[in-house]
Amino acid sequence: MTETETSSTMNELENDESELELSNEQLKPTALKPGSRIGLISPASRVSEPSALRRSSNIIEELGYVPVIGKSTLSYEGFTAGSDQARIDDLQTFLADASIEAIVCVSGGYGAARLLPLLDFAQIRKSPKIIIGSGDNDALLSAINQLTGLVIFHGPNLEDVADKYTYEALKNTLAGSKENLTVNCRDSNDQVFESNMYSLSDLSCQGTLCGGNLTALSSLFGTKYKPDFSKKILALDDFAERNSILDRWFTTMYLSGTLSSIAGIAFGGFPSCHARGGNNMLSVQDTFGDRLKELKVPACFGFKFGNESKSNYLPIGTSAELDCKRGSLAFQESPYA
Repeated sequence: MTETETSSTMNELENDESELELSNEQLKPTALKPGSRIGLISPASRVSEPSALRRSSNIIEELGYVPVIGKSTLSYEGFTAGSDQARIDDLQTFLADASIEAIVCVSGGYGAARLLPLLDFAQIRKSPKIIIGSGDNDALLSAINQLTGLVIFHGPNLEDVADKYTYEALKNTLAGSKENLTVNCRDSNDQVFESNMYSLSDLSCQGTLCGGNLTALSSLFGTKYKPDFSKKILALDDFAERNSILDRWFTTMYLSGTLSSIAGIAFGGFPSCHARGGNNMLSVQDTFGDRLKELKVPACFGFKFGNESKSNYLPIGTSAELDCKRGSLAFQESPYA
């Protein structure tokens, strides 16, 4: 592609985004049927090892679907699964292929936000599909939801599906089961030992669900892909990050004013996130506590989503109710057309 052609393509995509910013009405994908073809991609970093890709493909087959592996999934260029162009080609190919009914991220890592200027958002509205991912991929998924209105699913990437609970949650999400209508802090089978619930109040609220990985969302601030949190329930999680860094991102959101009109916040798992060094020994709950008290909005910790064992998949872009007394996040509509 020549420099002139590249410039022309970028201008066309920018025009598409301008139009979509004015027409981002809610758009829902269709639940899958047995035998549906699912595109597997790595928009950020490559999988940890080739066997992780084989295992991910086996999971899709075990669920009764046909995995179609993106060409760049096992590639690498620095910290990403191949070049930006190679990774966006995988995504664009699956978006344009009518035989592909869902797209699932295999791995997280870093680099998904680099694809945003190359993504054809108009194609997503033309052929809405189930799109699932988490971690750094949330920069991509959040922008898709923001600009196209498509309901996307925030949940473990395929290589992180490591227990029966998460496997069943993925199964229910792809098939459109009604089993996923509520996410709780407490496990109904063991409400004492399985619960990490902590709430600053007994308040409840309603609103459209938004959010995902805190680090990935923060990377969108100051860009045209910045998410709109106004009157929404924000779901937040992260993985293997220092508490001081998490405080930086959360404080950035606070200082920017984007949390001032938020309806409430549901915090998922923050596995391997902790204080490092002796300067600050505060927990994640303590770290965010002062800001939450100032915001005076319903907020609850301990929900089972994110890079957590026994994790759920959240339909971002649907109406929900957050009940901090019960520790429940209930979805009030189906995420499927």
